[in-house]
Amino acid sequence: MNTLPLALTTALGLMNRPGSTTTAALDKERPMKLDYRIPLKALAVASLALSLGGAAFAESANYRVILPDTASFVATGGGDGGDLCDGDEIAEVDIIKKSSGNLVRSIIMGVDGNIFHTHGSDLVKRSGDDYSILWEYTDHSGIIEDLALGPDGHIVLAGGAGENVRKINSGSGGEIWEHTHPQNRVLSVAVSPDGAVYAGGRDNRLYKASATGDHEWIAYTHDGNVVAAVTDQTGNVYSASLSSSGLIAKHNLDGSLVWENSDSHWRGISVLHMDPSSGDLVSGGHDGSRLIKSKPSTGGKEWQYNGHSDSIRAIGTDSAGNIYSGSYDNTIRKISPSGDEIWVHNVDENVEVIMVHPTGTLYVAFGDRSIRKFAQSSDTCTSD
Repeated sequence: MNTLPLALTTALGLMNRPGSTTTAALDKERPMKLDYRIPLKALAVASLALSLGGAAFAESANYRVILPDTASFVATGGGDGGDLCDGDEIAEVDIIKKSSGNLVRSIIMGVDGNIFHTHGSDLVKRSGDDYSILWEYTDHSGIIEDLALGPDGHIVLAGGAGENVRKINSGSGGEIWEHTHPQNRVLSVAVSPDGAVYAGGRDNRLYKASATGDHEWIAYTHDGNVVAAVTDQTGNVYSASLSSSGLIAKHNLDGSLVWENSDSHWRGISVLHMDPSSGDLVSGGHDGSRLIKSKPSTGGKEWQYNGHSDSIRAIGTDSAGNIYSGSYDNTIRKISPSGDEIWVHNVDENVEVIMVHPTGTLYVAFGDRSIRKFAQSSDTCTSD
């Protein structure tokens, strides 16, 4: 589990309301996902054109990527942004959801700064200010495995045992459409810049549906559960499976296989992430300590970090390219873009989901069913 910009209209003067069209030139292999992590200064320097009609991001136990609209923008979604605090330590500062109920499998932040997360078979929207519940979508029969935010700002969910993909209105919580073509449990979901939806299944298949929920194609590349998917600005999709070979595959818009790589992980992959600052892929899984960064053009490995001692379940990145990984070894770790360890924070539970705010604040879901907020700090800054 995995894939939109923030509210920076006054600062940039470039962002349009939902439904508008904007363009910007970035390298084709750079990601089209908005994960709510690029700060104002980085956007201004890059002279990026943004659109509010698709601003947010998501990551989870499987990692699911959220993408922006037609703007060629590599950022992260929703709410008021701020400069990144590239801290050298971290501390828990708030509890968003107490340790009760069902496991949280995915968290995303909307363009308005509100928070969406799964809760068993329900989708919950919370205020970004006081974390109170604004609405709950409960018309679903199976556990929701994944969330993604589309270019129109609405939410797409992977329906798990419901064997479906649904699109939900982010304002009202009402259902927009249901895609029922998958024939088994749906484990992951991603959205492309044109609104097309990719879904990974327990039947080892990768499905593509149109922006209106109509079936387009199926890829049969994987030999294990397709538990993660991300997409780049041109609509290429990268998917990872829980197979014994730990396969990552890249398909283009028509479903043709571009490359596949089973050399990096010797056991199944549980999380795949695309770094919005570089377009590089970061993966982790059930082969213990291996956190691997690889190139989207070929799938070739750049480096491998071996600090964890158990399965890696969550990955996020900030606008500086720093990587945050969470594991069943009860640690959250910050790794530099070159693969060097910056800090290790011990926690009291398994880490299931990490969402990175543009300021460097982390929203983390744990095995005890809680969601907690962590602030980074250094001698010169504290993240908000």
